Amino acid sequence: TLSFRRIYRYMLDPYESAQTIAKKIKDGLVSSYEVVQASIERIEIFDKQINAVVVRDFEEALLKARQADLKQSKNNTLGPLHGVPMTIKEAFDIAGHPTTWGVSKFKKNVAKRDSLIVEKLKNAGAIFLGKTNVPEMLSDWQSFNKIYGTTNNPWDHKRSPGGSSGGSAAALAAGFISLEIGSDIGGSIRGPSHYCGVYGHKPSFGIVPMDGHSIPNLEIDLDLLVAGPLARTAGDLRLTLNTIKGPTRQNSEAWNIKLPETKYHSLSNLKVAICIDQKMCKLDQEIIEKLTKIANFLEGIGATVSFDSMPAFDLEEVHDLYLKNLRGTTGALMNDIDYSLANKEAINIKPEDKSYFAYVTRSAIQTHRDFFNIEQKRQIIRNEWAKFFENWDILLCPNTASTAMYHDQELPRHQRTILINGKKESYNDQLFWPGLAVYSYLPSTSFPAGLAKNGLPIGVQAIGPYLHDLDTINFAEMMEVTYGGFKKPPNY
Repeated sequence: TLSFRRIYRYMLDPYESAQTIAKKIKDGLVSSYEVVQASIERIEIFDKQINAVVVRDFEEALLKARQADLKQSKNNTLGPLHGVPMTIKEAFDIAGHPTTWGVSKFKKNVAKRDSLIVEKLKNAGAIFLGKTNVPEMLSDWQSFNKIYGTTNNPWDHKRSPGGSSGGSAAALAAGFISLEIGSDIGGSIRGPSHYCGVYGHKPSFGIVPMDGHSIPNLEIDLDLLVAGPLARTAGDLRLTLNTIKGPTRQNSEAWNIKLPETKYHSLSNLKVAICIDQKMCKLDQEIIEKLTKIANFLEGIGATVSFDSMPAFDLEEVHDLYLKNLRGTTGALMNDIDYSLANKEAINIKPEDKSYFAYVTRSAIQTHRDFFNIEQKRQIIRNEWAKFFENWDILLCPNTASTAMYHDQELPRHQRTILINGKKESYNDQLFWPGLAVYSYLPSTSFPAGLAKNGLPIGVQAIGPYLHDLDTINFAEMMEVTYGGFKKPPNY
């Protein structure tokens, strides 16, 4: 039987935004302790089905909540997230807790210091309940590993919540917390946001410090890799991005980051391009229909919309370069045995072979000269994006090719397929859509676009010009108000 206080805590809405919770705490309508306790109890009840919060620090969180309430009672200055519980992707360091990236050999790796993002959020008043699940080496659209097991999608436990920030998006969709931080090098924020029906923002490269998001003994930041917020409202994305943006610890004495304020305050004045090109990745018909519906909505309120406008470059070439860049970057993390094997296997791969396995193998052993050439071409492509955004405000496109996939852990990743319109397609072709923003360092905000006929959420990503992160977040917020936003999954 639930105690009176436990019943009272369950009167708290588990789906409120972080900003709403912070305001209620500040106004004295609820204590931080009550909010944190309610989140903990919800996790203890529902996470048995989902397995999202795999590293837990509940006792410390309750202690921090009491301290937060005491601080408030003394009329101390409060941060924008004062007393708000949250979790964070397992790949980020929290002092005293493991950071494994889902890799068994790192199981005993315990962080000695908070990541800079965790430090910033704690300074803003956030209270960490724990860390959420990831795939091994953060390298999959599913979140499972031998240390923590498999995370299920709250919308359908037979399906993946996405990856690599799958535990992050699942925790939000299930109402465990109101705020999360993920990382993204190949759609790892936007894919899970799409699969679970939440909001996610991939920042412009270089504006959020990656200190403390690293596998053991890796001292440098990876090219392409960024960290950003996931939430159930676009407003929480903005608040969190403004909290975590900034220079690295090494650069903090001299550098500062001030993002341009958005100049868009009405959807009716926008010029929106929409890309549903399927040469590189087949799309489920319902994804196309959702984007078409959004296009009709925007046109109906006065926006200029085009399905034909894109930067002046070849999409196939851009995707080819992105995969070489991505797999050259991640391939550098190969151990000596795998690297030696890749050298032997690459000899037998034909030049015309563009399978995912071929990209991974060849890119991992490419020369520095080849990698430099990719960097040179990327700058040319970035220049074309800049020209494009002189005439267009936002580019809308899919996050992935379908709604959440069923769990598929049997075959190696390069051999897996997914069903698109009833036909088997390459599991890895989906890298095309997140790669559009990743390769050129652009900001991209994923926002809910409604439900498919199978009852699963569909998300759309809004891509904007470099450093104009507040434009894409603002677009998502305007769509949230006028078109619709987060919907909670059944039974939660």
